[in-house]
Amino acid sequence: MPCSYLVSAVINLTLVPRHNSYQILFYFAGAVSFFAALVRLVLPESAYFLERRAAEKAQGTTVSSGTKSKIFLREAGRALRIHWARCVFAVIIMSLFNFFVSRVPLHSASKLLRLHSSAAATSVAAGVLSPAAATPASRH
Repeated sequence: MPCSYLVSAVINLTLVPRHNSYQILFYFAGAVSFFAALVRLVLPESAYFLERRAAEKAQGTTVSSGTKSKIFLREAGRALRIHWARCVFAVIIMSLFNFFVSRVPLHSASKLLRLHSSAAATSVAAGVLSPAAATPASRH
């Protein structure tokens, strides 16, 4: 969902101060995931999918789930071999982000504290920080 960061920021700025807890972000994310699973269970398969599956069965070209898993792992390995530098860069940059956020002196300015608590709670919702790292009281 392209607007998930925006939604988590809005929830962080509206509901977190009202409930005085960052956990509301996790409850909201869990509710959205549960709703998506329910929608997936209720909606029927598309006519195209049903026709394609019937045609595969008629031709005898049905692929088992084990074979599909092997194909996925082979393609994922190939993608990692091709894009290994991007993966390493992503791990390094996210490690640096986490290192920087965990080392920011929060007592230096109240403005920094307000900015950090807003960004940290949003990062917790996005899965970047652990809840303990986002709590300003745990750093003093």
